[in-house]
Amino acid sequence: MTPVIIALLILVAPTSPERQAEVIAIGEAIEHVADEFGYDKWRLAALTVKESRVRCDVVGDLGERGPGQVMAKYLPGISNKDLSDPFLGVVAVGMALDRWKAEKPEEDPWECYASGNICRARGAMRRLARIEEQLKAAYVVDALASGEELDTIEAAL
Repeated sequence: MTPVIIALLILVAPTSPERQAEVIAIGEAIEHVADEFGYDKWRLAALTVKESRVRCDVVGDLGERGPGQVMAKYLPGISNKDLSDPFLGVVAVGMALDRWKAEKPEEDPWECYASGNICRARGAMRRLARIEEQLKAAYVVDALASGEELDTIEAAL
């Protein structure tokens, strides 16, 4: 398992095999999307924790869905059903971040996303950064307890 998946499992602490499988699937999707879209995997993982507690079946008050709480109407070719899939739900996050980068180049796409399109909402970014640090800390503690070398741990962060 990758460091991000380990950290998600520790932070979310799934209590059933089905829930554990869901967290692992979302973690694998995060790794893929981070590589494919060029986004930081730890920040992407933190976003899924903040938005949905790493769940696929969450539906927000405004109809946002999936692990990233994305609204399908803003992403051509993506349906509500797609957003409930672990892989496609995280791919939609990458697509949404790319859309913000293109439409609002002067803004930080992470800040726009984390604040629900109210770019420059610093509180949302502070919360996202705090979750990101919690994920990294969970991984480091687990890796140290497992006897991993410091160089290996640092490289994963």
